[in-house]
Amino acid sequence: MIPQPVKRESTLRILIGEISGNIDLMVLLMYIIASLISPFLSPYFTLWGFSLLPTILYIIFFFYFVYRLKEEISAVISEKHLPVIFVTGERDVNRKQRVIQAENAIKRVTGFDKFGMIERHFHIDLSRAVYWKRTPSGEWINYIEDGIEMIKCLYYEIRGRKVYHLFLGRPSVIALGLGAILGRAIIESPPVIVYHEDGGEYRPVLDLSRDPGRIRERISGKQYKYIKVDLPKNIGDEVVLALEMTRHPLMTELRNYISENNITAPVILVKNTYGGDLKDEDWTRPVQELYNLILDLRDMGVRRFHLFIGMHEAMAFGLGYALGSYWDIKVYKLVKERSTYELVFSLNELPELSLE
Repeated sequence: MIPQPVKRESTLRILIGEISGNIDLMVLLMYIIASLISPFLSPYFTLWGFSLLPTILYIIFFFYFVYRLKEEISAVISEKHLPVIFVTGERDVNRKQRVIQAENAIKRVTGFDKFGMIERHFHIDLSRAVYWKRTPSGEWINYIEDGIEMIKCLYYEIRGRKVYHLFLGRPSVIALGLGAILGRAIIESPPVIVYHEDGGEYRPVLDLSRDPGRIRERISGKQYKYIKVDLPKNIGDEVVLALEMTRHPLMTELRNYISENNITAPVILVKNTYGGDLKDEDWTRPVQELYNLILDLRDMGVRRFHLFIGMHEAMAFGLGYALGSYWDIKVYKLVKERSTYELVFSLNELPELSLE
């Protein structure tokens, strides 16, 4: 999808928007205008010798006041749908365009389109919902922590129920860490909906806004539909877990890394059954299967995991959300330039944070 240029508002339109966003100022200006023009136009609007113009103008102003008051009340009591966009890369991004894409996706999914009202009423700039930072090699926890704090400050003053719509960029380890932090206490976690970019368009694939605990449901009978795995007969208390949920194979670079770092734990390779390109509308089930597999390994005595992931960001977020940040799981990121991996963080070392 080729980004369309964003039209810049004129100074006059911005001024009118700021004035119309303040009810008291708007009513005062209308009253002054009506008082000034009434003496000149009153002779043309009379009935039985009485001037009707002031009455007509005041009625018009009254209904406009009611309309604006209704919008103000709606801003307070209605459910707000808020974009949250995490991006990394060597170049800064077009924040306005990113927000427009997110708003269009949210409107398409929920019907919510009151973004301008949110900005006017709560005096915020939604372009700040884009958290970009140059690829933070070695500073991944700081990146996630700073991003959460920035979004929290941006939306702090907004009252009423808030639903956060997450648009997450690469690498997927960021999404996994963010999910683990927000899923630490699912009952208290704010409602979120997670999107996946497919063909230049965002679509929601994980809805954690109504029943977030569903992501942790146990699967009866171990009937896996989206993953296939062969577990070794003898498993100790430490394993290397490779989740190959996209088309990109993991084993070449993974073996390089474990050989260079003398990791002797058995390697468990999990492959996907859908060819690496998941088209399902709801990704809850594949996340549940990965989570259940890790639970099964824990029940078999595994206490430490070396986790290597090849998966889309939305799925990584869901897995992190299901796991929370209590596990002794070391997460690794692929370094393409060196055909190996690097340790990014351990889940049990992530900070305790929330969007609210």
